[in-house]
Amino acid sequence: MDDIDGGLSKDAIQKRADRAITNLEKHAEKADKAAEYSIVRFDLLIISLSTGALLLSINYSRELTDHIHIGYLKFSWLAFVVCIISNLLSQVTGYFGNIKDVAATKNVIRTKREKPHRGNQKSLETWCTRFKNATLWLNLVSLLTFIIGVTSLIVYFNSNT
Repeated sequence: MDDIDGGLSKDAIQKRADRAITNLEKHAEKADKAAEYSIVRFDLLIISLSTGALLLSINYSRELTDHIHIGYLKFSWLAFVVCIISNLLSQVTGYFGNIKDVAATKNVIRTKREKPHRGNQKSLETWCTRFKNATLWLNLVSLLTFIIGVTSLIVYFNSNT
């Protein structure tokens, strides 16, 4: 026994190590499920947003474009398009971020089991961080452009009623 482990027996140290590996395995499983969810959600977003945009543009384009301050309406459409694109891109970056997270976590598990890494761990962690940051920024862009689009529509309707 040594002082680093607080006087624990080898069995206690091994149990602690096994618990850490189990927790990492659970994390990898959750991240894998999150990656799957991102792809499923991506498909649903494409269908919902495409259908909604098509119906709105067909139903209201003739009535809305005959008024003054049409720039607000066009700007809101542009904002909504940017919102949709950034949201869809965030689903893709979220998926790849989760894939890299799973690979990096599995390497940590392999290290704890004293097995060699698969791939470059530092590179996996770097890409994981990059994808997660990209997802965060794309979600922020999506939220802000949605707010801008709604605000532009409100201004348009207020100036035309």
